[in-house]
Amino acid sequence: MKRIFVFIMAFIVFSTNAYSENEMVVSEEEAASLYEWEVVDDLVTILDYHGPSVVVLPAKIGKHKVTRIEGFAFFMKDITSISLPNTITSIGQSAFTWNYINEVIIPDSVRSIGDAAFANNRIHKIILGKNIANINESVFRQNYCTEISIPENVKTIREAAFIQMDSIKGSLNDPIPWVLRSIKIGESVTIEAYALPDDFLETYNACGKGAGEYLLNNDGTWQLKKEEK
Repeated sequence: MKRIFVFIMAFIVFSTNAYSENEMVVSEEEAASLYEWEVVDDLVTILDYHGPSVVVLPAKIGKHKVTRIEGFAFFMKDITSISLPNTITSIGQSAFTWNYINEVIIPDSVRSIGDAAFANNRIHKIILGKNIANINESVFRQNYCTEISIPENVKTIREAAFIQMDSIKGSLNDPIPWVLRSIKIGESVTIEAYALPDDFLETYNACGKGAGEYLLNNDGTWQLKKEEK
């Protein structure tokens, strides 16, 4: 039987870390205006959020483990920081789109991330867990990354996953664009159209889809970094 709750508690932590072995357990009685959530088969899915800009998701609510984040649950909530527990297995479509998040660390427990889940933020650091096999469409579209590291377990990067990393400007007082300059990737990854910069894809293919770190040259071309002997 499905049960829907309005969970009402604001968790504020004085930390800049996106994820730090978060195993927080909270009771329903600690409530104070935060989540809408549901329990199915003793597992919690977060449906909506009404809290402050710094978010620390609990690993459990009462005796129920938090395992899923529904699509659009944190859409346009003015979030600046998100900490995910190592109980989350699924993050839905556009779950965190259009916020101000600057760092994302995906726990190893996560196995699927929906389309555009972290698009249109201010993310400059992305760490993906070891159980992500596919990076779906537009997941990190329009962010501020200068470096991207693709874990070896990733086999497919879908359309527009990392597009427009080099087209976002700063404020009027800081008009310098953020430019993607380094991509670390495994070998023989299937990369769909516009998932990464076209110039990078040309170099990656020309290098036989070899694993390693690819660097952006000043003339806009890419090269595979030579290993130091």
